Amino acid sequence: ELAKSIVSAKSPVCGTVVAVNPALAKRPALVHLDPYGEGWLFDLRPSDPDAVSALLDSAAYQALLG
Repeated sequence: ELAKSIVSAKSPVCGTVVAVNPALAKRPALVHLDPYGEGWLFDLRPSDPDAVSALLDSAAYQALLG
């Protein structure tokens, strides 16, 4: 059995949360099992859409990690 805990989520850009993933209430493990699919946390409408273009994509982040 998985332990349940409450954690804060931080976003690299400011904005308004427009949706949360209701599936996580029943299956919180989805965050770890399928983070790029069904395990998404929230949908954010950025205050400054140009700030999103400054973020790293997955490949660039992996390259940064080495």
